[in-house]
Amino acid sequence: MTSKLALTCFKLLSTLLQTKIAIWEGKSRIAISVFSNLALQICKLATNLTGQECKLQTSLSKRLSHHASNSLQTVAKTEHEHNFGFEPETARFLNLSS
Repeated sequence: MTSKLALTCFKLLSTLLQTKIAIWEGKSRIAISVFSNLALQICKLATNLTGQECKLQTSLSKRLSHHASNSLQTVAKTEHEHNFGFEPETARFLNLSS
């Protein structure tokens, strides 16, 4: 996603620069300023979106890790409940031999 966003930004900048050159030949300085500011805004937006994407990826990985931990705890609790509080057979045999 990030590389696509960067490519889109560069394509827009290229188009804006071509337009800027065409306008420069027509000597319209106000339009050049507008296009320059627009190009700057596009780059800032792309940078912000890239930062947000990184934050979302970090948040997702934390949630997945937490979910995996909760799942393991649920499995352990379920296994304990299925044992009905009794000790495993091996523990009883060990107690008989001492």
